[in-house]
Amino acid sequence: PARPAARPAAREQAAQPDVAEVARSGVERVSPSEFNVQRDALDAVLNNQAALREQAPQIQPAYTDGRPSGFRLQGVQPDSIFSQIGIRNGDVIQSVNGQTIDSPARAMELYQRLQQQGRVELTVDRRGRQQTLVYNIQ
Repeated sequence: PARPAARPAAREQAAQPDVAEVARSGVERVSPSEFNVQRDALDAVLNNQAALREQAPQIQPAYTDGRPSGFRLQGVQPDSIFSQIGIRNGDVIQSVNGQTIDSPARAMELYQRLQQQGRVELTVDRRGRQQTLVYNIQ
């Protein structure tokens, strides 16, 4: 017997990759602080904004001595894309490739520039200690 045609909504859902699965297959942990990330996996994740929003941690401004010092990530889920790339609950992202993140506008500017980079370094404050996370985009 002939199969009924798939409904458009079902086809659209099937076309969107599972963000967590893409991250698992496209991210390789080289060391505790270095990751190889496949560009096609990165693009697939970044292009699925709905799934990213579902997995996104809460982002709050962080301050040191009354001055902006980055953005604190709360609610990082263990199976999320963020966890796959080494982000932990409570991390404060302070800089990207040496550029301080001190405002939402600055964060967006860096995000847009980084989509074309081959290497990305995040400096995070993790429980009072600075740590650098390195991503090699291949």
